[in-house]
Amino acid sequence: MQETGQKVTRTMTIASIVQKYPGTVEVFAKYGVHCVGCNVSYTETVEQGIAGHAGKKDQIDAIITELNEAAERGEVVNEGPIGLTEKAVVKLKQFMQDNSMANRGLRIDVIPGGCSGYQYAFELEEESTETDEVIEVEGIKLFIDRDSMPMLSGSKIDYIDTFQGAGFKVVNPNAKSSCACGQSFH
Repeated sequence: MQETGQKVTRTMTIASIVQKYPGTVEVFAKYGVHCVGCNVSYTETVEQGIAGHAGKKDQIDAIITELNEAAERGEVVNEGPIGLTEKAVVKLKQFMQDNSMANRGLRIDVIPGGCSGYQYAFELEEESTETDEVIEVEGIKLFIDRDSMPMLSGSKIDYIDTFQGAGFKVVNPNAKSSCACGQSFH
């Protein structure tokens, strides 16, 4: 299989793919590679994971194609200090519409907590505060306080839906490490 120009290749580790493209978790889980939940393999390649866990060695090329499609869908839809994927934008708009919160903004805070030191807090609010930076993405306002902004700058927010649960996932290049379950970071 030609791998040039692909985001996901058979020799990449599962952990590096999931970290960079959270939307691929759904594809891995669909094919029986469940180590993408709270115990992502840091040494196992895509090829090893699919052959070993899913027993689908003959389908590796097709699964890699599907992983690349998921990675493409997980690209951010905006330029700026915080990126949102198309899936995150759609889910946020749907949630706000379904709950009569269409005029609210999404507050994203970094707060102390979890087993690694910090965790993310999400809340829908009517207005920003004096200490917030306001970023608008596809009609969604993000409220980020000035203390949290340095820890979030460059992050990408995606929405994932897997057997382990569904929710927003922050891919943060500023995080030095995170706990095994992915709920907190340092």
